[in-house]
Amino acid sequence: MSIKNHKNIATFMHLGVFSKYFIPFGNYIVPILLWSTNKDKSDFIDDHGKEAINFQLSILLYTVILGIFSFPFFIFHVFGDATI
Repeated sequence: MSIKNHKNIATFMHLGVFSKYFIPFGNYIVPILLWSTNKDKSDFIDDHGKEAINFQLSILLYTVILGIFSFPFFIFHVFGDATI
């Protein structure tokens, strides 16, 4: 396979994140599928596939942590001050 083809596959791994707007969880599925089918062909593809998946999992983790920390503030705001 040519170098240009490797770069195209790596680009589609990173651009596959935008499939979340059309396919539920597409931002995880598309990069994982592209990476798992092409990771043995090149170290370049392997590295970029790992980076794309790692970034998406990191964003998920940060979102969950922020959600956990913001939940008490949201509940306090909805129910307001309980003092009479």
